[in-house]
Amino acid sequence: MLGLGDVVIPGLLLCLARRADIIAASTRSPKGGGGACAGYFVPCAAAYALGLSLAFLANTVHFTIFDVAGQPALFYLVPCMLGAMVWRAHRRHEFAAMWDGVALEIPELADMPPAPGAVASSTPERRPCCGTEFSVSEYGRLP
Repeated sequence: MLGLGDVVIPGLLLCLARRADIIAASTRSPKGGGGACAGYFVPCAAAYALGLSLAFLANTVHFTIFDVAGQPALFYLVPCMLGAMVWRAHRRHEFAAMWDGVALEIPELADMPPAPGAVASSTPERRPCCGTEFSVSEYGRLP
């Protein structure tokens, strides 16, 4: 049986991995690709499936550690998912940036190229959103 933490905690790591992929895609040149598996999200999602399979397998064959009957799923999920993140960061030579959080920082607006077809503006109301820009004035202010 899975608890809420067995879904939420790994889900937070998956969100972190997806954010790193989006930020890397917005700062990378258009020529640099690598496909969907070149980022962090897909290996982490695969590691979640592997860790969940290991947890169910350990429950099925009654594998115990320290003679504890029920093993928490996070015991298998966390090493698999963190292992995938560390492995991918090491392969991309981004381990120090991921550890310090630099790889997760949104680049400054001045450093980002304008979106295709967008009119470049220096007003403070233009903000990046998932690699594209939108204007607050186009949507109006919230009440």
